[in-house]
Amino acid sequence: MTFHYLFLDSIPEESVLNGVLEVHRTIFGQSDDLLNKMTEKPPLGFVIAMKDKRVIGYKIG
Repeated sequence: MTFHYLFLDSIPEESVLNGVLEVHRTIFGQSDDLLNKMTEKPPLGFVIAMKDKRVIGYKIG
């Protein structure tokens, strides 16, 4: 199984962002306010784990 990681210093493009929100929803049961929280914070860093073109994990800090 091969994974790759994206290291970003801004909110990801829409397709990746949707994957992050889907993973978040799966783990926490909702994702309604995550995007709002991201846009209200100072610049954030993202590490996003991908398998093929699918988001399988993330870290925001």
